[in-house]
Amino acid sequence: MGAALDEEPISADSPFLALDNVTIFPHLVGSTVDAFPNSPKLFAAHLARALSGEKHLPIVNGIGRPG
Repeated sequence: MGAALDEEPISADSPFLALDNVTIFPHLVGSTVDAFPNSPKLFAAHLARALSGEKHLPIVNGIGRPG
């Protein structure tokens, strides 16, 4: 198993730097040719679902999830 992390800035002594199964990307990794036109559409669709009361949204850390 492994992980791809958006860790910016990362300190020189970060334990992640010593792991062979971790890839660390700069924050701009989402700035692709596909991401620019599709991210606003995806966000709008998720926002519309949230506003309509949809319960199964791609929220992985619980922030913004109603009580």
